[in-house]
Amino acid sequence: MRNALSGWITRGEKAYGSAIFLRWKLTDGSYSCILHVAKAFVAPLKKKSVPCLELTGSTRICKKEFWIHSQTMLTRRKTSPRKFKLFLLVRVAEIQETMSSEACKYIRSDHNPADVLMRGTRLQKLKTWYEGPPFLKCLEEESPKFKENPNGCGEELSEEIKPLNNFQSCEHPKTSRLLSYINGVKRKTLANVLRFTNSTRLKVKKRHHFTEELRESKLWLLKWNKKLIPASDEQGVL
Repeated sequence: MRNALSGWITRGEKAYGSAIFLRWKLTDGSYSCILHVAKAFVAPLKKKSVPCLELTGSTRICKKEFWIHSQTMLTRRKTSPRKFKLFLLVRVAEIQETMSSEACKYIRSDHNPADVLMRGTRLQKLKTWYEGPPFLKCLEEESPKFKENPNGCGEELSEEIKPLNNFQSCEHPKTSRLLSYINGVKRKTLANVLRFTNSTRLKVKKRHHFTEELRESKLWLLKWNKKLIPASDEQGVL
């Protein structure tokens, strides 16, 4: 370990929190450690699973070296953010962008000083709360090594996006590549494109009014934004 801030994360069903300890090297070669800052937060009114709260606490200190006792968090930090809904997608992506794999370390729950935020402690054990666990004062080679259990993922993150098998896809194979680039194109421009493509396909040149083509372009964009739909009307929109 190097001279740095060391963060610790804890969570419960009704709250979550983190504690940061300041650790520095003394002139005699030993280390000293004190509590720098700690904060606990009440869980959101909309109930979140314990791993979700854990991930939220990790986001607040992901730029520091931090320790956590959750196998779920350690496993999910390597998962693609696209597999989660927005709440977790933002947090997983931020952690992966700002944190190296070496910065997040596993710690057993009985060695986690931040657990005081959730469970409280006796007066006799406050020394660990103020000065951190004893191994923070040791050299790196003397500190304990806690191994992760690859099969012990614990609770699953409840906001993972599940595949939908009963939905109908309305994505057109010939236009999917084109439509992926038109998010910033105005509807008038798309209407002109539709006018040209329709006029070249029709054997009889039958021109539509421009307002009708504007409406068609809007429907086309709506169908692109709703690739998976349970039912469609005559024009392919809910």
